[in-house]
Amino acid sequence: MDVNELSALTDPALTIEKAEEQLNQAGDPRQRALLLHAVGIAQRMQGSSAESVRSLQAAIESACESGDAALEADIELTLSGSLATGGDLDAALEALDRAEIRMVDPHLPRAWTQRATFIARTGDFDHA
Repeated sequence: MDVNELSALTDPALTIEKAEEQLNQAGDPRQRALLLHAVGIAQRMQGSSAESVRSLQAAIESACESGDAALEADIELTLSGSLATGGDLDAALEALDRAEIRMVDPHLPRAWTQRATFIARTGDFDHA
């Protein structure tokens, strides 16, 4: 099974199982970041926001170590969703700030949409 963002959405339990097997052998920081990213998404899909946040923070560290700024930004964007799902909208918006610094088109609109959604959740529709 190829562990990735799509597998995390379609079969979270199997994604976590396979990713954990592969993490033990992943020496490349970029590969670790990709695996941890998928795990974080899968954990959020299973309703485990706190675990998701921990996995995604570890994924960001690995992405940073790899030097892949685009991957780091993508994972920060995912982290913002997990933080928001867990109820911490301030931290979610901070994660979006960090992601947007590294993002370039065509990915920026995705971040802007997510930001508007989070702001709307606070009831501030004028700024959403």
